Amino acid sequence: MCAKKSKRGDEESDEDFVKLELEGFSPEKDDRDGIIQMLKQLLPKTANLRFACLADYIIGREKIGTVVKYSDYEADGDDDEDIVFSITSLISLFEPDITQYPVIADLRKFLETFINSSKSSNSDASAIVKVITGASSEKPALLINERYVNLPVEVAEKSVSSLLDEINVLPENEKPTHIIVLTRAIKSPDSSELIYIQPEMESVRKFALATSETNVVTPTVDDENETITFVTMVVDVSSLPEIVDNIATQST
Repeated sequence: MCAKKSKRGDEESDEDFVKLELEGFSPEKDDRDGIIQMLKQLLPKTANLRFACLADYIIGREKIGTVVKYSDYEADGDDDEDIVFSITSLISLFEPDITQYPVIADLRKFLETFINSSKSSNSDASAIVKVITGASSEKPALLINERYVNLPVEVAEKSVSSLLDEINVLPENEKPTHIIVLTRAIKSPDSSELIYIQPEMESVRKFALATSETNVVTPTVDDENETITFVTMVVDVSSLPEIVDNIATQST
C-alpha cells in the first residue's frame, strides 16, 4: 500500500510515494493505545465514554476485527512499529453484550441520545433509534472502521471484506442483523454538499435504510470552531457484499 508524501524544495516541488508495507492482524493487547486513538477519532467529542474499555472489548473479540500495522511489526521492536494505522471491527449493541459490558450499554445510550439530537427528519432518526434499541428484535452492531486520513480506500476495502467473512462464520446468536455506520463529513464552502472524510462512505449511503445528520462544533488547534457533520446510517447485513464490491470498485 502506498501513502502519498509531499516534499517541497526552495526552487521547485515534487511528489514522492513512500512505500508502506502494511498488513492486517487480529487486534491484541499491544494495540490498545492505537485503538483508543482511532476510537477518539471516530466518535464525537461529546461522547463521554470509556474508550479504554471499548478498546479492551474490541481486543477481546477473538473471532472478529482487523488492525492494520507495519508488516514487519513482530520482527522490529521500534516504537514506531506500534502504530495502528487502521481498525475495523464490530461492537454488538444487543444481548448478551449489553448486559455483560456496561460500556456497551453506555455506548448504545449515547448513540440513541446523539441521533435524537440530529437535524434529520424525525422518521429517519426514529427508525435508526428503533434499530439501535432492538425495538423489533433487531440485532444491531456498530461498525468501527477508522484509519489515518491519508491512507487509501484500499485499506477499507480489504478490512471490510475480511469483516464480512468473519461475520459469516459467527454463531447464529452472535450475528447482527443490521450495521450502524457512523462517519464524518464537512460542508463544502461553496454549497451545502457534504464532503466525506472517508470518501467511500458517500456511496455507502445509498444502501442505507435510514440516515441522520448531526452537527458537532469543535475547536481546532487555531482556537477556531469547526463544524463536523456526523452521518449515521443503518444498513441491513445482507447489503454488505454489495457494499464491499462498491468500495472495491473505488479502490481500483
